[in-house]
Parts: sequence; C-alpha cells; structure tokens
Amino acid sequence: MALTQLDPMLPVMVNGKGSGYAMGIIDYSQEHSLLFVCIMDETGEIWTVPNAEVRAKVNYSMGRHKQDACDQSTPYSGACSRGTRGCYKKHEVSH
Repeated sequence: MALTQLDPMLPVMVNGKGSGYAMGIIDYSQEHSLLFVCIMDETGEIWTVPNAEVRAKVNYSMGRHKQDACDQSTPYSGACSRGTRGCYKKHEVSH
C-alpha cells in the first residue's frame, strides 16, 4: 500500500457529495482502484472515495471546460471527459 499526500491539494467534485479538495491518494496495488482522500467544502467531512467517483473541477488553463450532460447509454469505454456521474463515454471536445 502506498499513501501519497497531494501538495498542493486538488480541487475536485465527488459524485453525490459535492465539491471539495483531494488531499491524498491511497494505492493498494494494481488490483484495486485508487482511493482519493477528500475533504468536502460544505460539511468539512473527510471521505475516502474510489477513483470512479472523483472528477477534476473545471480548469480553463488545463483545457477542462464545463460541458453539457451526456448520453449515459454507452457501455464502459474509459473516463467521461464531461465529468457526468455514471457516464463512461469518451466525448469529442470542440473548442
């Protein structure tokens, strides 16, 4: 197991919990999902959240622009570039 402290912390959205900051990552091995240790903005709660439930916030300088919700009927094919909960479709991003 490896525990990595993030410095600086990363602003994230946690599905079902809202916005917060990821302050650490727990990696149990290649057979497990990464776990993000997140502190939530609204409540101050600290959660350990599986990788699939964490999304990076909008960051225009990094090319992550806010997008509309997407069609969630596509089977798993990688992370949703729109950050939509439950969506696993790869999207074309137009600028």
